[in-house]
Amino acid sequence: MLLKNPVPICPKPTILEHNFIDFTSEPASAATTSKKMPINLTMQEFETAQVEPVKPQKIQISDEICHTLEQIRNKVGKLREMYLQKKKKSNSTGEGSSAPDFISDTENLDDKENHETETDKPQKKKRRSGIDSLSEVIAAMSESRNRFYEKKIYSKLQESQKRFKLEKKKLNQQYELEKNKLEIKKLQAENKKVKLELEMLKFHKNN
Repeated sequence: MLLKNPVPICPKPTILEHNFIDFTSEPASAATTSKKMPINLTMQEFETAQVEPVKPQKIQISDEICHTLEQIRNKVGKLREMYLQKKKKSNSTGEGSSAPDFISDTENLDDKENHETETDKPQKKKRRSGIDSLSEVIAAMSESRNRFYEKKIYSKLQESQKRFKLEKKKLNQQYELEKNKLEIKKLQAENKKVKLELEMLKFHKNN
């Protein structure tokens, strides 16, 4: 028995359409409070909205990978050229290959490239504030004051050392003088003793 108004048969939704329907269909309470995701999106608009935020990140990563690969290729090319030059030189001179020299050359090459990349970066100029200049002036004043006191202490130390040397020299001279005086007195006493002995001998002879 045929119906007068047949019900249209809808095709079964695919997995992507089913997920899209589940994602876009919000409850009535959430629809009234949130307006971030419109319900009336088409499938194409939904796909573009999900894909477009990912594109810049993918492009940036691919650019970084290409730049890194280019740097590696350039470095390998330079190392190959240096190796060939070293090999040619060693073959012409008859000397063996010097691995440490080659390694040091590669390290110098890396340092040179790093220096070039650092110099290529824009240098930011720092502005000096009034507080910085005042602090520098105070630091310079304190440094000059410390130097003045150091010079003063050093000069006093030198003067004390000179005085000590003079006093020591004076004491040594006095010691030598007293020593000589004692020697003279000793000689005088010996002379007197000899004279007395001679007189005693003369006296005994006369008697």
